[in-house]
Amino acid sequence: MRPDQPRKPRKSQTPKPNRPRRHLSRDAFDRELRRVLAGDPDADTGVRAFWDDYCERNGVMAAIAHKDAVEVLRGPRPTTSNSPER
Repeated sequence: MRPDQPRKPRKSQTPKPNRPRRHLSRDAFDRELRRVLAGDPDADTGVRAFWDDYCERNGVMAAIAHKDAVEVLRGPRPTTSNSPER
């Protein structure tokens, strides 16, 4: 490359506006889940959506994050029109 030519930006520096998000590592997911449970409004929106869906599907009423796990309190499971009544 000649010195008078402008350098191209590195691949990691180019913006990716319409590409799907990268997957979070396990540590990053755990960190973001703890932020969601703490009520941090800046927590990852994908993790927040996952947690909201999980709570809705499994009847989670309350949750608390411990050092190595998340403890949940479940209520009665929500009924859906597809499942038979027992």
